Parts: sequence; structure tokens; C-alpha cells
Amino acid sequence: SPGAASTIPGKAQVAKGEWPAYGADKASTKYSPLDQINKDNVKNLRIVWRQSATPMELRREGTSPLVPLNYSHTPLMVKGLLYMNTGFGTVAALDPRTGKVVWFDAPPDKDERRPPNRGLAYWTDGKDDRVITLVGQYLVALNAKTGKRYTGFGDVGRVDLSKGYRRPTDNFRWNSPPLVVGDVIVVGGLPGGAVDVVN
Repeated sequence: SPGAASTIPGKAQVAKGEWPAYGADKASTKYSPLDQINKDNVKNLRIVWRQSATPMELRREGTSPLVPLNYSHTPLMVKGLLYMNTGFGTVAALDPRTGKVVWFDAPPDKDERRPPNRGLAYWTDGKDDRVITLVGQYLVALNAKTGKRYTGFGDVGRVDLSKGYRRPTDNFRWNSPPLVVGDVIVVGGLPGGAVDVVN
């Protein structure tokens, strides 16, 4: 059945047709159990749709789209939606059959405007499904079905990752997507002003 989890020796269990974490699963196996494409039919593959890193639905009237210089991103595929990080650094959910935007997080304010990160995280408790992302210096949780921010998460829907250090910082930089382990969100990166310590 399409919802069945694959059980491959040495591989984590992932529902067939899904890619719920940056490396396919939390074990980062980078493996998909899909078997429709093989060495005999791969030559018949054709592009069905394309989507810009900054879909038209997100572009404000009269403004130029943000074109990331290094758009290196792995979308997630969970429960019939394809989640991508946009050129604004926010999230959009696409219909995987057509590439059409189903929902998107509103284009960011100036303090959230940053290049996109390499991926997203997905969390569920079986009732609630969330997409977790980094937008600028903020950690954001979105409803996976609607794209709405959880206003009770952090301060009005976002956690400022430049706060809470022993010395003042002015921003936060990241290189990797967040990871959710159980109910804990793990974020790697550097608070602004820490570059002198690293270098």
C-alpha cells in the first residue's frame, strides 16, 4: 500500500514515496524505496514541471524576485505535499503532481530576509504536523497543512536565535537545516559576532 513503511535491512523506515528529512530519514540514509525507475526505463524520463526558487505567488507586485546565488536545497515530501525553502528563505508547499503552490509562508520582513537554507525539518505527534525552518535569525514552526505560523511558538511564532548568549550578538548564521529528535529541535550555526572566536 502507498502508506506502508519500507523495511530494508540497515535502512530506517520511511513511508514509500516520502522524503521526510533532509537525508531521506533521520538516519540520513539518502535512500528511497521507490522502484518505478530502473536502468531500462530511465531514458524515457521527461520533465513534467518546473518551479522557481521564488514562485510567482510569493513575489510582491512591482518587486524583482530574489534569486539566490547558491540555491542548494533538498525539499521534503510528506503526506502528499512537497515542502521547499524559497528564494526569500521562507517555506512553500507544492502539489508534487503539478508543481503548483498550495500555500506559502508570507514573504519575510526585512529582519527575516536571508538566503534560503539547505533544508527543512518535519515533526508530527500523529495529530499535529509541523514544518520547522530557519528564516533569517529566527526558528519558525509552520502548520504543515496550512502554512500558518504557530503564534504560541517562541515570540509570536518565531524564536530569535541571536538571543540568550553570554555576550551580545547581532544575528545568527546557519549552514544546515534544523533536525527534530523526539520533541527537541536541534540547530547548528553561529551567533553573530562569534566569527572572531572561530577564526
